Amino acid sequence: MSRDYLNALQKIALASEDEERQFRRDAQRRIALLAAARTEAYRRYNLLKAMVEAAAAHADCESSAAAQVSRIAALTGWSESDSGWPDFKGALAEVARTIHADLHGSGRDEEPKEVAAAAVTDAFRRFEAWYRGHYGAEFLALMEQQQAFQPAVDF
Repeated sequence: MSRDYLNALQKIALASEDEERQFRRDAQRRIALLAAARTEAYRRYNLLKAMVEAAAAHADCESSAAAQVSRIAALTGWSESDSGWPDFKGALAEVARTIHADLHGSGRDEEPKEVAAAAVTDAFRRFEAWYRGHYGAEFLALMEQQQAFQPAVDF
């Protein structure tokens, strides 16, 4: 009695299992990449939103920039006592001045909204690249926070 058909079916089953395993590994990697991109995008959004909120109340460019830098320093753990503070403050102030110009006008002819938006995001990306080159770390990683457990229901 020949059982070749069982061997053939077993090979098909094993091949299907290998294909599924590979698919699951690929899917897990893709999910991890998407989650990391989402996290980075929200961190960037929240930092720039905080800067815009800090800048809104200040019509003067320098006080606006100082308020923005202070706000981001508080969010990321930077302080005036850090040895790199002058460099950090100066580099981030460039972004702050760009945001101030977008919110309050630059005094020049008004730019289209798309140009102003690109100027802000480009300035922040340049700051991120500067930070990476200067400190060898990602600036947005400073936003990593351990989330404390908070129950949905308070008893």
